[in-house]
Amino acid sequence: MPSQAMGFWGMLLVLVFLEGSRGQEQIRFIVSAPVVFHVGVSENITVRAPGHTDAFDATISVKSYPDGNVCYSSGSVNLSPENKFQNSTILTIQAQQLSEGQSSFSFVYLEVVSKHFSKSEKKPIIYDKGSLFIHTDKPVYTPQQPGRVSESSFRGELT
Repeated sequence: MPSQAMGFWGMLLVLVFLEGSRGQEQIRFIVSAPVVFHVGVSENITVRAPGHTDAFDATISVKSYPDGNVCYSSGSVNLSPENKFQNSTILTIQAQQLSEGQSSFSFVYLEVVSKHFSKSEKKPIIYDKGSLFIHTDKPVYTPQQPGRVSESSFRGELT
């Protein structure tokens, strides 16, 4: 009987070890995106997947929140050894695409999907993009040269 018990516990420990080692093998990827999406502004989204060896495609989408049924903008990137598994696309949410009932501060899903990974994250969107103008007293400065700078916003307020 002791050999059967040892066989059972030995098999259980092997399964636990295999499960643990499988859990450690994680596919790493990094998505760089703005913290807040501005409606009507082209936003750059970058995907990095270090540690891969074979090229693959990833689709990046901005979708409606909370249902995810409407795609506001989408792009595809190819990650390969040639681009060191880093590539980017530009996505824009147009105001006409958003529903009438949305407030001036709402949310969307940023979704990245490939054969190796999938991730969806809730991101805030704002409609007021504003403008910030910076004025200098001359067009070009040399190192160590002092200068004067003033700023103004399009709406008369700074953000």
